[in-house]
Amino acid sequence: MITANMHEAKRRFSALVKAVAEDGETVVLCRHGKPDAEIVPLTPRQPFRRNLTPDPALRPILAPGYDPTEPASEDEWPEECRCNPRSTVHDPRSRVLPLETQLDHSS
Repeated sequence: MITANMHEAKRRFSALVKAVAEDGETVVLCRHGKPDAEIVPLTPRQPFRRNLTPDPALRPILAPGYDPTEPASEDEWPEECRCNPRSTVHDPRSRVLPLETQLDHSS
């Protein structure tokens, strides 16, 4: 066991850590002559293993005949996302005019 006051520990910190890590020493840090803290070697940790199993009660129950991979029909999309052949999506960066304007060649 190595005993050092705070000033000495600051000055020799690298050497003290090396003694703890390589030699397994314990360093006791003293303040005003009384032990205040201790530096000890790390104990090897066991690898963490998760031992989780899914709870069958939390499994989703789908409606009979429902296929979650089936594409959504036009009616299932929100109104603002539906493909409307009479108009285009407004993008302020584009110069695309509504479809009615593009097709109007009678002028």
